[in-house]
Amino acid sequence: MVGAILLGCLLSPPLFNWLTALGRNNAQLNELLGLRDLEFDSVTTRLILILVVLGLWPAIRIGRIPRIRFGDRAFFPPGLAFGLVSMTLLMGLGFVLGAYNFELDPELRRVSEWLEMILGALIIGVLEEFLFRGLLFKTLRRATRFWPAAAIGSAFFAIVHFAKPEQLVGTVFGHRDSGLQLAESMFYMGHEAWHYFPFMLTLFVMGLVLCRVVERTGSIWYAIGLHAGWVFAMRLGGYLVEADKEASFAWLYGPSDVIGKSYAALLLLVVFLIWWGLPSPNDGVTVAEEAPPPKPSYEFAGGLPEALEGEPRPPQEK
Repeated sequence: MVGAILLGCLLSPPLFNWLTALGRNNAQLNELLGLRDLEFDSVTTRLILILVVLGLWPAIRIGRIPRIRFGDRAFFPPGLAFGLVSMTLLMGLGFVLGAYNFELDPELRRVSEWLEMILGALIIGVLEEFLFRGLLFKTLRRATRFWPAAAIGSAFFAIVHFAKPEQLVGTVFGHRDSGLQLAESMFYMGHEAWHYFPFMLTLFVMGLVLCRVVERTGSIWYAIGLHAGWVFAMRLGGYLVEADKEASFAWLYGPSDVIGKSYAALLLLVVFLIWWGLPSPNDGVTVAEEAPPPKPSYEFAGGLPEALEGEPRPPQEK
């Protein structure tokens, strides 16, 4: 983890400079990807996250970390659909109650904004579910019961999201020590006012819901789809609505255009947690490490068992 942070801080300045230069020299590519509008802190944090995942992969391959199994991919589409629909309905309710006013952001006309929303939601869904539910939660789950494992994993999930680096304002060129300067405040939380505490609580409950989904379905793919659907719907809503701070239900939806920072999102997640959190027979037991299915073998002492008698035998090597 420390190595990934250090390497990310060292590599982010040249990467940031290369991406912005690419945007300046290629107008069409910049229009498509918005390279000139990149923020240095975003490039740094995303690079660190990618390096953390890449650093874990060799440890998983050699067996130092238990192998992570994503489960059935068929769970991804329904998870994605449920995330999109549930968050869209919540924002629509805010519009009906007068907490939001419709205001189309001109930036939404750019193809790069749509690509960033779609790819960003998918990447966040895959990487964060791999780390927090696939690695952290499942590792804890092998050592303890469901609720302690989910609570510890979700607390870490919330803290990592809430602790953001202090942005280097006006960074247009990354110097060799720019990343290291950013690392000094990587977990600085002083710029976040206490009224953002509901957002941390929302992230914690969101983590519990996603842990419960993985526990119930046995697949990380549903959680990936659900997470990606929520992220995409929230980002899209930020381009379509503006919070009305004087509305009667402003206390429920909050002053921010990001619905994830509202009590409404927290209440929705609590409902989902109650719905998916009904007692399960496996809640009070630990889960053994997942093992790959055994490979079929035709090597039996004394010949084939009765269940396979009459079945064609594999060709014998001469």
